Amino acid sequence: LQKLDLSMRSLRPIINSCRELYCFCKVEHYASSYGVSDVLKWVGRNCSFAKMFLPTATCEEINTLVASCYKNNQ
Repeated sequence: LQKLDLSMRSLRPIINSCRELYCFCKVEHYASSYGVSDVLKWVGRNCSFAKMFLPTATCEEINTLVASCYKNNQ
């Protein structure tokens, strides 16, 4: 397996839009509205839905971005 480069430079194309980052960092609010208790697991299982908000990102990149929202807010 190749190591995943998680530097900000490698993530910049994904999180370049503040609106997209804001949307994903607020995902917990929406998740609770719809009864999703484990957002990270839900995003992992529903990548195609998440890609509607970040169409150029890979599933791995979306998972990393959502995980970073939780890490930064704990």
